[in-house]
Amino acid sequence: MTKGKIEISWKIYSRKEVDAELNKMIEFAENQLVSSYAPYSKFNVGAAVLLQNGVLIGGANQENSVYPAGICAERVALNSAAMQYPDVAVTAIVIVASKKDKMISPCGICRQVLLETERRYGTDIRIIMVSNTLVYEFASVKDLLPLAFSVNIICTGPCTNYILTYVK
Repeated sequence: MTKGKIEISWKIYSRKEVDAELNKMIEFAENQLVSSYAPYSKFNVGAAVLLQNGVLIGGANQENSVYPAGICAERVALNSAAMQYPDVAVTAIVIVASKKDKMISPCGICRQVLLETERRYGTDIRIIMVSNTLVYEFASVKDLLPLAFSVNIICTGPCTNYILTYVK
């Protein structure tokens, strides 16, 4: 048997310690909460995506009575950024919730979409999760999703050979 160990690092600091740029991003994400549609969970989430060109793009969760049809704030913001600025990398995302006593962490689907976005542009995305008193910052989504799923398709002639690989 072989054993392994996964280590991640993050920063935690108070809301009072954030610099002006990060504070602007947090406020922008908080302003997205008014666009959230969460009549079932009553859990409003806002997100702000910072692009490499300095543009901020917002998103808010959108629920649906058919549960899987809803979409998280993170993916709303990421997809909006990809549509408006398809050639500009995402460098950071801030995530806030209306229930501010705890920080909000991206779900598994959002983590995978964030990782795909990192791979697409070849740029790490800072993940910033905010509560009413604390800010949690991760240097990359890889810190939240070690051993992430990845698909490589090798096609010679008809596409019949699919090889799944896992990123370490």
